[in-house]
Amino acid sequence: MEFRRPARNSHSQALNAIDYAQTINIARRPDCYRETDSVTSRLIGAHPSSGTVMGMCAAQATAHYYVTRWLDPEVDSTDATGWHVTR
Repeated sequence: MEFRRPARNSHSQALNAIDYAQTINIARRPDCYRETDSVTSRLIGAHPSSGTVMGMCAAQATAHYYVTRWLDPEVDSTDATGWHVTR
C-alpha cells in the first residue's frame, strides 16, 4: 500500500500555534490564569511575560522542525509505519 505523506511538521506546528495562543492568553491575564504544566512553569514561570512565551514557543517550534528533519531520513531507512502515519 502506498502512503501519502502530509506536509512535514504541519500537524505539530498547528498544535504548537494553539499552545502559543493559550499560553499568551495566560501571560496577558495573570490575574485570572497561571501556567500549570510543571515542566513549562519551571522554564517560564507561573506568570510569564508575553516576550518569554513568544521566545519559548519559537524555540520549541524551531527545535521540533530540525529534530523532525533529522529523524525523517533515519526512519525512512527502517520500517517504522507509525512514524510515517503521525508525521
